[in-house]
Parts: sequence; C-alpha cells; structure tokens
Amino acid sequence: MPAFRSWLTRGSCLALAAVLISPVAARAQSVGRASGTVRDLDGEPIKGATVTAENAEAAPRTLTAVTDEKGRFGILGLRRGIWKFTVQAPGYDEVSAPASIQTLRPNPPMTFTLARTPESDKPMALGRTDLSSLQSKLD
Repeated sequence: MPAFRSWLTRGSCLALAAVLISPVAARAQSVGRASGTVRDLDGEPIKGATVTAENAEAAPRTLTAVTDEKGRFGILGLRRGIWKFTVQAPGYDEVSAPASIQTLRPNPPMTFTLARTPESDKPMALGRTDLSSLQSKLD
C-alpha cells in the first residue's frame, strides 16, 4: 500500500503542476502575429518601408517592422484586438488601415499598396525658380 500512496502523491503533484503551469503557457501563447507585403502600384515590392501597428489598449501600444527586399514584413507580439497599421516609405504616400488580430489562430496576410508621392508635392532645392531665366542670367 505505501508504494501506491507514493505513486498517488507523485501523480497528484504532477497533475497540480500541470494545472498551475497551463495558465502561464496560455498567456505566453496569447499573442498574435501580423505579416504581409508592401508593394507599389505596379506590384513591385518596396524595400525599407516602415510598418507600424498601434493599439492604445494593448501593452506595448506600438510595434514596428521594416520590409525586406521582397517587401515582406512580420510583427510578433500583438495582443488580440483591433490594431491600426500605418505604412510609410520615402517617396510614397502614407497608408493606414485597421485590422482585427486574433491570438490563437493565424491571421491572414496583409497587402499594402503605396502610391508614389506626386512630383509637385516634393520640395525642390530652388523652389519655384524659373530655371530658364536663371540659366540665361548665368550665361
């Protein structure tokens, strides 16, 4: 009978440990992942774009990733909820969109398409100087 009690005690301890550890394991797995691509209007990948995820109710509130040479990004550590994703790249207009992030299943990949910033909006070193007039003065 003592061997049975020893086995029962060990079995009870193992069961208790499993019950105590499972909430910790569940919490460790309760983060989501967002991934996707950033492309231009021609479908070409944009390398070096910054993708920022924001959620005021989460901790941390902001997570950021940078796209690779194929325009891919991944952000791990998102809590469940609605996140605002903002994508920025030099020479392109900024894009923002909300996404619902799940934590216990995969989230669908996201695709962001950025348009080039119009030439007229880009700052010029000489401003609105009449270049032909300037050239004739220099001649």
